[in-house]
Amino acid sequence: MGLHPGGSVALDTVAALLDTTPARARVTLRRLVTAHLITEAAADRFQTHDLIRAYARELGGHVDDPAARLDALLRLADHYLHTADRAGRVIMPHRYRVPLAGRAATEAHFADRASALRWFDEERHNLVEMCRLEPTALDSRRWQLAYVLRDYFYLTKYLDGWLESHTLAVAACVRLGDRRAEGMTRNNLGRALLEAGRADAAEQEYRRAGELLAGAGDEQGATDSRVNLASILRRRGDSAEALRHQHAALAFYRGAGVPRKVGITLRSIARAEFALGRLGDAAGHAREALDRFTELGLELDASQTLTTLAQIYRRDGRAAEAEECGLRAADLSARAGSDHERGRALHVLGAVAADAGRTALARQRWTEAEAIFRRLGADQAAAVQADLRSQDDGTPGPPR
Repeated sequence: MGLHPGGSVALDTVAALLDTTPARARVTLRRLVTAHLITEAAADRFQTHDLIRAYARELGGHVDDPAARLDALLRLADHYLHTADRAGRVIMPHRYRVPLAGRAATEAHFADRASALRWFDEERHNLVEMCRLEPTALDSRRWQLAYVLRDYFYLTKYLDGWLESHTLAVAACVRLGDRRAEGMTRNNLGRALLEAGRADAAEQEYRRAGELLAGAGDEQGATDSRVNLASILRRRGDSAEALRHQHAALAFYRGAGVPRKVGITLRSIARAEFALGRLGDAAGHAREALDRFTELGLELDASQTLTTLAQIYRRDGRAAEAEECGLRAADLSARAGSDHERGRALHVLGAVAADAGRTALARQRWTEAEAIFRRLGADQAAAVQADLRSQDDGTPGPPR
C-alpha cells in the first residue's frame, strides 16, 4: 500500500498492486481498516493518512526487495494505463490509439460515457501522481499514460494535470530515445499550452513535434503538427496563411481516410474563414464538419462546431439560427461532459440575447459561463466579465 502514490485507492487497484484477486485484496484491506491504519471512504475505495502512507513507504524501502517493489509498481502502472485507455476509448472514440506496454491483470469495462468520466474524476490525481514516479523503468508507461490522459484533459480542461503529465512524459520519451513518441507527446503538450494561453510556448512544441514526426516517417503526425500551427496563425491574425496549411492538411486526411480529422480540419477552416469575413464559406465548411461528427456520434466535436456556427450566424445577422445552434451546442456539451464547451456556448448565447435587447437573459447566460470558466481557471472568464461590465456601463456589447 505504501507504494501507491495517492491517498485514495480503489479495490481493483490494490488487487493489481498486490498481484491478487479483488476478493483477497478486500480481506487484506478489511484487516487494515479494523486496525485503524486505513479508512473506507466509500464502497471499495480506501483512504490512507499521509503520515501512515509516508511511514509505509519508508519502511518498505528498508525491508522490501527492490526487484519486487519495481514489479509491483509495473503492475500498478499497467492497471492504470490500460484502464485509462479503456475509459478514454469511451469518452473520445475515433482517436488514434498507440500500442500499450504491459498488460492489465483484469480488463476494465465501462457501461457508458458517464461511468468512464466518473472513473477519471475519481482517479485523475492518482494518474498524475503515477507520471511523477521516479523509476525510469516506468518511462514507456509514463508517456503512454499521459497520451491516454489527453482524452480526459481535453474534455475537462484540467490544465494543471495536463501540463504536468505531458511535461514529465516528454522527459520520459527523451530518455527512451523514442522520437515518434516524443513528437506525439509534444503535439499534445502544445495543445495544453495553447489552452493555457501560452501561444509562444505552444508554437515551439508544435514545431519540434513536426520535426520529430517527419523524421520518424509519421506523415499523419507531422500533418497534425501543421494543423496545430495553423491554429496559432489564425489566433495571431494570419488567417490566410492558416487556411493554406489547413487545406493541405484536409487533402491529406481525405486521402488517408481519417474522418474525424477531416471534420476537425473543416471546422478549423470555417474558423479561419469566419475571421476573414467569408461567412458563406465558413458556414458551409462548418455544416460539413457537423455532418461528419454527427455520423460518427462525436458529441463533443459536434458541440464545438455548433458553437462555431452560432458565431457565424450571429455575425451574419441570422439571430434565430444562431440561437438554435447555441442551444444545441450547450445541450450536446453537457451530454458530452464538457463544462468548458458549455461555457463557450453560453457565452455566444449571451451575445445573441444582448443583440436582441434581452438583457436579463444575456446576463443570466454570461453569469453561468463566467462561473464555469472561473472554476476551470480558463482565460475566457475575463472576456465574459468584460461583456458583463459593458452591460452595466451601457457601453456597446461584444463585437459580432
